[in-house]
Amino acid sequence: MKVGLILECGPQGADKAVCEYLTNLLNPEIEVVSLTLDNKPGLIENCADAVATLFELEGCDRVVIVWDLYPAWRKAGERPCRKQDRDQILEKLSNAGITNPNVFLVCIEEELEAWLLWEPQAISIFLSKPHRKSRFIK
Repeated sequence: MKVGLILECGPQGADKAVCEYLTNLLNPEIEVVSLTLDNKPGLIENCADAVATLFELEGCDRVVIVWDLYPAWRKAGERPCRKQDRDQILEKLSNAGITNPNVFLVCIEEELEAWLLWEPQAISIFLSKPHRKSRFIK
């Protein structure tokens, strides 16, 4: 099965890394194609085009739209609303004629990186980098 992920982060963002890792952990047979849309306003505005791309161009069987309810960059005192986010996303999809039952919405209450805390070794896996050889050692 091929699953498309639409995420509110940059191309190398933590949300992308975490979602791809968790998907692989749950089922290594799933092929993941991720599209990153920088932030929640960008995700809401461009989700319909991203869904169409994942189904039509990438051949995904399912698409999951993932966003943080409380993004780190929100304004002080701002009170986000799941229903409002959901309604805006569904409106964008409906306006684009997207009615596919294989589109799923996932709103993360805590920032997605917190999901890594449930598996102690997960943080180590993501933060570990291969040692580089110094050019100056003779």
